[in-house]
Amino acid sequence: METNDLPPVLAQFQAATFNNKEMRKLLININNSIGEEEILPEETVTQYFDKFWPELEEKVTRILEGYTYEEGTEESRTSEDMIKEILDLSRSIARGIGKEGEEEEEEEETPPEEDEELPF
Repeated sequence: METNDLPPVLAQFQAATFNNKEMRKLLININNSIGEEEILPEETVTQYFDKFWPELEEKVTRILEGYTYEEGTEESRTSEDMIKEILDLSRSIARGIGKEGEEEEEEEETPPEEDEELPF
């Protein structure tokens, strides 16, 4: 299964293919997202990943080779579904950009008068 076979929400957030590069990147992202005091240096994460990756890859590959899809459960996304997703995402991004522009315009109001108190 490829990431483009995933439904929109899953594909948009942290979708990663099971390969060395993607799993390393995912592990580093997870490490960087935990509390400041608990983050391991990236070199340490990389060393552990390199040490244990071959064993993990072998076990997952064996599991996937033994897995059989039931007929009718593996659905491939149609081109139409993927185009609709791209259109929805583009509209969402355009709305977000429009809102940012409105906020910038609101922030450009006239500065306070010299004798007017500042809010802070």
